[in-house]
Amino acid sequence: MKFVVMDLSSLFRRVVQTRFPCAAIMGDRFHIKRLVIRAQERVRKKVQNHFREKRI
Repeated sequence: MKFVVMDLSSLFRRVVQTRFPCAAIMGDRFHIKRLVIRAQERVRKKVQNHFREKRI
């Protein structure tokens, strides 16, 4: 097996690495997208709070 597309759970990752040590592990589209959206939200909230504090 060359590639495994999966959830990014550390438990799943360990199992796949044990069973398929040479396979490249990739996160599935849904979970990668969720990570990106959460990161964008954190940045947006920091920027928003920064400007809110300056306005007061």
